[in-house]
Amino acid sequence: MALIFHKLVGMEEAKRLAAESIGSITGSERIDAVDAQGRVLDSDIFSGMDSPPFDRSEVDGFAVSSQDVEGADQDTPVTLRIAGSASIGEPALEMHSPGTCIRIATGAVIPVGVDSVVMVEYTRQKGEILEVFRSVEPGENISQAGSDLSRGELILRAGTTVGSREIAVLHSVGIRSVSVRRKMRIAILSTGNELLEPGNELIPGRLYESNGAAVQSILRQYPAFQATYHGIVKDNREAIRKTVAELSAENDAVITSGSTSAGEGDMVYDVLAEFRPGIVFHGVEVKPGKPTLLSMMGNTPIIGLPGFPVSAIMVFDTVFLPALLRACGMGRKTRQVSATVPVRLHLAQGKTNLVPVSLIQRESMVAYPLLGDSGSVSRIMRSDGYMSAYGNRPYIEAGERVQVSLYSDDVQVPDLTFIGSHDIAIESIFRKISVNVKVINIGSTGGVEAMRSGEADLAGVHILNPASMKYNDFSADHDLMEKAELVKGYTREQGILVRPGNPHGIRSLEDIVSHGLSFVNRNPGSGTRILIDSMLSSSGISGKDIRGFTYEVKTHYAVANAIWSGRADAGVAIRQAAVMYGLDFIPLGKEEYDFLILRESRNRLSKFLEVLDSRWFAEVLGKDFTGYSR
Repeated sequence: MALIFHKLVGMEEAKRLAAESIGSITGSERIDAVDAQGRVLDSDIFSGMDSPPFDRSEVDGFAVSSQDVEGADQDTPVTLRIAGSASIGEPALEMHSPGTCIRIATGAVIPVGVDSVVMVEYTRQKGEILEVFRSVEPGENISQAGSDLSRGELILRAGTTVGSREIAVLHSVGIRSVSVRRKMRIAILSTGNELLEPGNELIPGRLYESNGAAVQSILRQYPAFQATYHGIVKDNREAIRKTVAELSAENDAVITSGSTSAGEGDMVYDVLAEFRPGIVFHGVEVKPGKPTLLSMMGNTPIIGLPGFPVSAIMVFDTVFLPALLRACGMGRKTRQVSATVPVRLHLAQGKTNLVPVSLIQRESMVAYPLLGDSGSVSRIMRSDGYMSAYGNRPYIEAGERVQVSLYSDDVQVPDLTFIGSHDIAIESIFRKISVNVKVINIGSTGGVEAMRSGEADLAGVHILNPASMKYNDFSADHDLMEKAELVKGYTREQGILVRPGNPHGIRSLEDIVSHGLSFVNRNPGSGTRILIDSMLSSSGISGKDIRGFTYEVKTHYAVANAIWSGRADAGVAIRQAAVMYGLDFIPLGKEEYDFLILRESRNRLSKFLEVLDSRWFAEVLGKDFTGYSR
């Protein structure tokens, strides 16, 4: 029979219970310092030596007695005799004779009998005689032994998470290995009769498992965890009971996914309730993710995540990951950004709402909610993080500011978003204006649609209107032009690419058909594909007549690569691609590559537009890109 949820706990209560239930990891292991990145030190570390271990020169110059060069200046230099040379890595020399000096390299040991170093810039050498044009103070340009770290000094405390800086310090004082807290062993499994491992043939009613791999990937960002995925367990009470019991005995925590709800087929709760001390909580006031649970088998926490990917990933990141990190002695870096919501967002009442968002930079950060069901994998794929809001009111108003939790440190919010047709020259502008740009090359038509929906600041387009034979004529598209404006860009020479020497004598698309040659096509929606389809239509040629017409690639350079590598005989692309791959090029004409810009983004695109219209960019086009012109 179906189960009923026990009393639902709030989100903050779920976090508290998770933190209290998941105990600290004990035990340590000794490992090489270079392998300790991300691990937690188990004991204090003291320096066994001085750093630097000897007095050394901070500059290239000459080791001198400060008294010998007292009063030296540009008009009255002091003359010294060069008595030797101190090289880095060599033992200390000795200098006892007044009026002498020793040539010395940066990092070399300071000779005995000197107290300072004069920089080479303030000297002039004549054979073995040195003229010094500047006096120095005692100790000048010398790094003294122990001035950085002293023998016996505490350098790293127990509980420190080791990073690159800590590893550098350890090695600098000769420490090769360290004692670190052992890794937390975490077992992960998924439950469900409907699940298959990727690689198996998908049959009706079945789904590929993804939650286990996703949770394992999240945990593997942290070297403190040893996360192992143990596959799929069918919805069978005895199989679940046996597997969870075995994994609980061998690991510090067990994470299950699926079968946590209250339906007749959901049996994870029923099984975990048999263990002792048993269920900590079952059900959280959160949407999505209500069927989340936490149980204990002895001292081992068993985390039960919902089966739907959106629910599982966000609830795990919010409730359990902080508690697991704390158990390993690690704090969690705050990975949040402030953003405004551009549309009214309705909230589920009386629950914490977790909403995946995609971040776009406008005048300030904007978080576009990605709405849909909690089983939608694409919502996670397209999102940069998620926002959390309690449903004590009907909605979040458009323009309201929220906090967004990022999925990882790797998430980078772009300053500008470019979506449209691929072009290599535009990167010259992006480098010139030095901004972080998210570039998504999905063709001209894709760029137009992204502009229409406000997903892009900038779209590169070269769409030929077959009726008028004009490029990028959007004057009749009033909805688009309300949101965007067209800015003229530059022209690119289009043509047929063939192998060097044009062995088949190709001059047109008709020749490709008549010779039975293989063709590499462009993706539907791209400006080049529109041109190809238009040319075929005017010539009365069907795509079915061309061998390889369904072989589609997304860029001009992919066309060139296919011909260069022998996968195709011919294709249509810009001249620059032919030049890059050493191919022959049969001109078909020039196309106009222009830009749609979002009207509300015009201010942020001012530098882009300035460079686009500059003499510098015109010269770059003529010099670096064959077949381009303004």
